[in-house]
Amino acid sequence: RVKQRILFQKLCINPENLVFLYDYDFKSFKNLSKEQLTITLVDHHHIQNSHVLHGVRSHVTEILDHRPQEYATGPGVEASICKVGSCSTLIATRVLQNLREDQLLPEVVTLLLGAILIDTNNLLAKAKVTPTDVDVVQRLLQLNLSKLDRETLYDSLNRAKFSVEGFNAMDMLHKDAKVIENQNCTFSVMFSTLHQHNSAFFSRPDAKSAIESNLETAKVQAWISLAPITVDSESRTYKVLAVYCPNDEKREKIIEALTAADSLEIQIDKHNQQAFNSCVILRMYNCQATRKQIIPVVNKLLQDGI
Repeated sequence: RVKQRILFQKLCINPENLVFLYDYDFKSFKNLSKEQLTITLVDHHHIQNSHVLHGVRSHVTEILDHRPQEYATGPGVEASICKVGSCSTLIATRVLQNLREDQLLPEVVTLLLGAILIDTNNLLAKAKVTPTDVDVVQRLLQLNLSKLDRETLYDSLNRAKFSVEGFNAMDMLHKDAKVIENQNCTFSVMFSTLHQHNSAFFSRPDAKSAIESNLETAKVQAWISLAPITVDSESRTYKVLAVYCPNDEKREKIIEALTAADSLEIQIDKHNQQAFNSCVILRMYNCQATRKQIIPVVNKLLQDGI
């Protein structure tokens, strides 16, 4: 993600010196004991069937999450699931509880602070921000360890959040992707927020191939995108959704569920079906709605049996 890359550059952190989830072949870890391998889930509390950790999910011992709990935690798992604006607030709380000030690295403090600020819109997202978020940010700032002041840090990250400079089509699909699946793990849907107008994205020469191949590489059966606000011929604003699913019946059920959700004000864009087969373009006239309002509609369809 661009904002992480920008922050790493500012802190002189080389990503090649970091270990990422997909650097490991977790299939080779299956035979390890729980004493040899323990896993802490951060910012989620359920391992989906398509997730790289699915084969070692029995090794999960701890959960830190700020999302509403939708799944039961396994036996012996210590779960801290709290409603805060950023999961990094929970991580920072744990760090501040367990480390002395002289043990804290300036880079770690800046990374935590940056994540909380971008998740809470610089503590201005009233619907998300909690007193815990505010308290933790104040405590991190009082340490005076961050290499950047609050406003400079937030402004640089916020600009990077919407940048797609140097991105190919596949990068854009995965920039901030979310995946949901049905109960028996047979049908998964990926959601992508496109930080580029829909027409510009679909005009990319690699857009079609990226969307089609993404189903296989991401192990999902459908893909839904949400693009920025545009204006129709009657000067009404709307956001563009694209629904891609090779299975005609499943695709139609997804579209029916979305268009039936009155609060979203979604309708099929009959004048803009220039994409390609199995991909349908929709208009969402409720411009206040985001992916967070769309996902529950599709999730209900999946859980009820698509």
